[in-house]
Amino acid sequence: MFHEYDTAVEHYGKVLSVNAGFWPARMMLGNAYVMKGMFPEAVEAFRAARNLAGETTMVDGALGYALALSGDTDAARACLAGLRANEGTRYVRPYDTALIHTALGETERALDDLERAYRERGNWLNYLRVDPAFDALRGEERFRGLLGKVFANA
Repeated sequence: MFHEYDTAVEHYGKVLSVNAGFWPARMMLGNAYVMKGMFPEAVEAFRAARNLAGETTMVDGALGYALALSGDTDAARACLAGLRANEGTRYVRPYDTALIHTALGETERALDDLERAYRERGNWLNYLRVDPAFDALRGEERFRGLLGKVFANA
């Protein structure tokens, strides 16, 4: 059931064949491509999702994450700067900026953002225990402490 990224790509492709404008399917297709290490395809899917959805922090965070993993750190930092620039005018989920920092190898900044998400009661933290995007942080004491707080009553 988990890590079946080929099946995910197939299913999201079917959804998009029925409704090419359904941006959440493009977003999830991009996530599956990232997990398969298909970064150019992921970037393309996230850019298509952004074109369909407009400016959303979720898509911008995922795009920045994929760009960083693909080695295009300048473009990833531009995504991050765009998100940070919008913080004064709309809500930017710290989970999304943490994704980019994680992919850039900026562990402390990623953890700062995840702790801010916890203070803000970010609902995406429900996925923190299983989200493979944060695997690089799992050995960090701060990350384990955060998991303990998030899932204390689970």
